Amino acid sequence: MAGDVVAEIKGGGYHFGNHQLADAGAFQIYCRGMLAAPLSQYLFYGTGFDMNFNKRSIAQSMMLAVDPEEKFLWYEANDGGTRFVRGAPLTPEQARTNPNFNNGRVVACSFGPSTQLPLFSYYAVNLVGAYSAKISDYQRQFCFLNISTPGHPATIIVLDDMTTSNPAFQKYWQINTLHPPTVTADGVRLHSQASGHASALDVNMVLPVPAERTVEVLSGDKAFNVFGRQYTPPYPKLPESHGHRVMFSPRQAGENDVFLTVLQVLDGAVEPLPCVTGATDVSYTVSLAGRLVSLAKGTGLIDRPFSLSVEKAGTQVLCAGLAPGLWEVRPTAGRAFACQVQARANTLFFLAPEAGEYHFAPGNGEGMPRLELAEPLPTASAPRLMPGTIELEGKVLDDVKAVKKDREFLVPLQQFLRQRGVAAVEKDGRFAFTLGGHDIVLSEKSPDLVIDGTCLAGVLSPPSRDDGWLFPVAALAFLEDRRCHRDPLSNVLFFSPPEKREHGMLWLFSKDSSNPNQLFGILDDDPAKTSYWAAQGRSAAFVAMLAEETQVQGVAIRWHVGDTRASSFAIECSRDGVQWENVFSGQSSGKTTAFEEYRFAAPVTCRQLRFIGKGNSANDWNSVVAFKVLR
Repeated sequence: MAGDVVAEIKGGGYHFGNHQLADAGAFQIYCRGMLAAPLSQYLFYGTGFDMNFNKRSIAQSMMLAVDPEEKFLWYEANDGGTRFVRGAPLTPEQARTNPNFNNGRVVACSFGPSTQLPLFSYYAVNLVGAYSAKISDYQRQFCFLNISTPGHPATIIVLDDMTTSNPAFQKYWQINTLHPPTVTADGVRLHSQASGHASALDVNMVLPVPAERTVEVLSGDKAFNVFGRQYTPPYPKLPESHGHRVMFSPRQAGENDVFLTVLQVLDGAVEPLPCVTGATDVSYTVSLAGRLVSLAKGTGLIDRPFSLSVEKAGTQVLCAGLAPGLWEVRPTAGRAFACQVQARANTLFFLAPEAGEYHFAPGNGEGMPRLELAEPLPTASAPRLMPGTIELEGKVLDDVKAVKKDREFLVPLQQFLRQRGVAAVEKDGRFAFTLGGHDIVLSEKSPDLVIDGTCLAGVLSPPSRDDGWLFPVAALAFLEDRRCHRDPLSNVLFFSPPEKREHGMLWLFSKDSSNPNQLFGILDDDPAKTSYWAAQGRSAAFVAMLAEETQVQGVAIRWHVGDTRASSFAIECSRDGVQWENVFSGQSSGKTTAFEEYRFAAPVTCRQLRFIGKGNSANDWNSVVAFKVLR
């Protein structure tokens, strides 16, 4: 939830069966959940899905090239991916030298300038050896930029240069994801969410330009269709089974195609940073966020002069794909310097002392000072939030710090409301305010709470003026139909954007469970959700207060392990929280983990509902995954 980004790319070395995947060149990207993700899942070895999708390139974010006549051993699917190797070497020497096990060749690997907090990471791999003879040449360059600015943690530049042995072989640049993508003018945007905190990956395909490419989003069953052959994933409830494949392809057939893609990791709905792309005779350039990156064209290293235009002094300049040796850098105005480019790193990085044209050329550096970055080295950094910090829609609330008591976080209302610009009245031992359209009153050192004139008895840890009127953070967020999510490592609290209160509820409370996050979590009806509220006993209860007095038809409940045990329970309704009426008593079916509806004998008008759990057919636990009021 803190916005850290993890990116992985594979390829190079050797590869063999049986459980290794055909994934040379594949990448994955994580930020608050998987953004670029494989759709593989494994149940039994050797099934149709396992051998034709799970272990194949089609399940990965990587390049495909389809030769209609290609055979992948005795398996039916032609996915256009790398060779499907099932054999194994008998000796280490055979693994290194037998072309059957060739998984590509690492061209370059570099990161820096700081080894602890690098501003960039660069990886280049020639993958021609991983494919069949359908590929004459292919190199993928992968450059990670640690942006570390609010809303924009990282950018990744991917450059693919692929040549096929036959121009008719269709090429596909593929990226897979777990949530429905959004097609944009420049490409596509992928989405993810962890504990209610959202992230996105803006995929800007620079080359081929939009007029010269197609884009197809394959969802549902189509995501598991391998060019006409349909397969079924073994775990229908897993997120991968509901994944999506996004495929970009050139409109015109050709032996050689170049794909230049800029992927910006974003914080939720934040817009991508402005990005300017261009080219020199020997490289492609990408400029954004005070950085200028030059990536070598083709599949070789740059060994001749070229020039770059730097707009501002202090720009971080990264030239990748340079031949090893001494390079001379000559700005149009200013002092020239020389830099040693290391073999297998093949990068040159510096902070431009001034704006203008910079000329690069191999040379002997005679009479030139050597490039030395000033200590301390420039590093990537991001603000570290202290435990109890509250972040609301990407903004840290200064001077507001939640405190933890037992298993619950409490927020001092005085500071919180002041930061929000919400008026509050403190008088005669009472603290009153309006939030989310609802009137709230607390009393000094009393566990009771008044919402819209209705008293909820015993729902608070008694607050006082001395502690700033501490209030449960999960409930505070819920007053505006937000969710509060806690980062388990940092204990930073994130408030999600307000929703539309379609569930109709305003407050949840249980004296039988001390975990408010689990209780409020039952309003999340995500089908993939596995967390649940649980309380033990034959009369374990929670109370749900509706946002307004409403006619209720019944309730719907998803039970934990509801397909193996039947749960007994009752529902009571009240208008004032004093007089309660039993409107339902019964059992779940014990046959499903999906929602089951329990209709009342007649509609009931009420403001509060009380769930009373009476155990289940296996024990006396009451475990609810999700809960809905049917109106």
